Amino acid sequence: MTKFILPFLLTTVMYANNTFTLGYQHLNFDNSKKKDNGNRVSVHLKYQQSTNIYQIAYENTHTNTFQPPLHKDLHVDKLYLHYTKILNQTQALSFYFGTLENNIMKQANNAKMYGIDYRYQNFNFTQYYTHFKHFDVYQSDIAYHHTFNLGTFK
Repeated sequence: MTKFILPFLLTTVMYANNTFTLGYQHLNFDNSKKKDNGNRVSVHLKYQQSTNIYQIAYENTHTNTFQPPLHKDLHVDKLYLHYTKILNQTQALSFYFGTLENNIMKQANNAKMYGIDYRYQNFNFTQYYTHFKHFDVYQSDIAYHHTFNLGTFK
């Protein structure tokens, strides 16, 4: 099972409703017989114009593996495009596109990911479709988000 250790943001630059984020995560695979640990570096750009939100993100992940059973370490590049249309104060519609590149698993390399999401108040209804070379994956998610104030930290 994958565990994320030491997730933190290296830098975030904000101007109005626009953000640039550079992130780093150290990955630890405690219970894996094939993966040891790894690092993920990400870049995320977000631009908002009125009720339109445009986002692009790039992730590069390097995972150290046990050899054998694997013959080399894992290197994966992901690119995401995300568009959201805010319909009103309680509703939004989002569209996703992503690619998976440089994966040593031939079946997963060059995968294309598509998604659509409808948000109503605190509920999200998301449908994903991922096209791999020899198979397709359909995934549906329903999520409820609730935020609350923890108080003032001193």
